[in-house]
Amino acid sequence: MSGVKAKNTGISISNRFDGVRHLNAVKLSEKYLLIDGARCSRCQKPTKAMLLHDTADGIIYGYVCGGGHVSRVVYFAAVPDVNWFEGFLRNQLGDRIRSKDLRKATRHGWELGGDAEKEMSASVAQFYWTFYPQNEEERKYATSLCSKEKGCGRLFTQSISENSIICPDCSKRVRSD
Repeated sequence: MSGVKAKNTGISISNRFDGVRHLNAVKLSEKYLLIDGARCSRCQKPTKAMLLHDTADGIIYGYVCGGGHVSRVVYFAAVPDVNWFEGFLRNQLGDRIRSKDLRKATRHGWELGGDAEKEMSASVAQFYWTFYPQNEEERKYATSLCSKEKGCGRLFTQSISENSIICPDCSKRVRSD
């Protein structure tokens, strides 16, 4: 049935099904799998899940503390593509992204209990990225989120001694305005 055209719509049935699966994965992920309050690995302040990306490719959230530091990035999709996710991250953070820091987790309703068990008849796969520094040089830098109110909302890397809430590109624009 894959790729069969629905009568007079020009939309394939498989595309409609993938869209429904994506919406269900998004709904369930947002409802049961995003947990605010985990501690930031850098400053130990509570984090909040912030939407970074939402398209047909999937949804991506970053766990961000009040200082704008990102401790983890999670990706949900009906059929998650780790290569796409890695490319998304690499586009923003460059060489800071290492394949070995990307992990896959499968979540089941029964492990989340209560209502989740009733609603989640199928498992939801997610990929997540956490930077695991390997040496002292890598520990000198933090992953941050450029403020959506004052900047572009993209991920960037900065020295841990800096506390900028906007990335270098947005900082240049602000100075030139």
